Amino acid sequence: MTDSTSLVPRNALQDVAVGISVSDSADLGRLGLASEHCDLAVAEIARAVLVAGGSLVYGGRLFPTGFTQILIDEVSRFADDRDALTICLPASEHSSMSVGELGRFQDDQHSSISLVCLDQDGEPIDPNRRDADVIIDIPMALSGMRRHVTSVTNARVVVGGQLSGQQGSLPGILEETLFGLEFHRPVYVAGGFGGAAAAIAQAAGFDDGAWAPANYPAHADDWAEILKRIRELANQGAVDDGLTDQQRGQLAVTHRAADIASIVVLGLARSKGNATSF
Repeated sequence: MTDSTSLVPRNALQDVAVGISVSDSADLGRLGLASEHCDLAVAEIARAVLVAGGSLVYGGRLFPTGFTQILIDEVSRFADDRDALTICLPASEHSSMSVGELGRFQDDQHSSISLVCLDQDGEPIDPNRRDADVIIDIPMALSGMRRHVTSVTNARVVVGGQLSGQQGSLPGILEETLFGLEFHRPVYVAGGFGGAAAAIAQAAGFDDGAWAPANYPAHADDWAEILKRIRELANQGAVDDGLTDQQRGQLAVTHRAADIASIVVLGLARSKGNATSF
């Protein structure tokens, strides 16, 4: 596939904020993949969005750095003076950190990176005014963060995702996809790394799964009712993601980082009306 930067103008995604949802999946090994493949895909998506003039929003943790650091590295390389990356911390994450630790982290970052602390309801708060006596409800805090990220973004990209062992009431990528569809945001489903994204791709009809190994993705049956709801929302067809059925199908199965980034940025630009020729 042609590189995404040759398909859209440099500022095609100006004023477009893209939420990134990613984690490794239990299916990577039997797909012949490793966590490094997810890392590469996230870096490529971030780079393509930034080069096209968009910004990134990520809800997660600071330590261990993981995908947060990948996004920070890409912003440091490709961002200009605009607000390029917003890292949203749920109460369950920042409550264990001092104001000094949060401040030092912010001071160490590129000027285009900002840090937002959220309360349990997902509302931004001043870390200096946190109530130390509040008992953190982790599922509530994670849902609040995911809801907030959805509210401040124009679209979401989902990659991989665990379907078991979650801290929240739902696996993160399933809940983030639900919020995205309920908020009428385009959701770009990169399902080639298995996990939650693959389950979403199959539920939405982007991939029939005929090529996949048995019981793929792992643990998807545990979330049949949630996936049914995702299918209902996706089939309403009210959200313009700028993609053709063929492109959604390719995004649902490929693990080629360049193809994923190209399809996502092309869809984003088309849905914004800034793509040139295709």
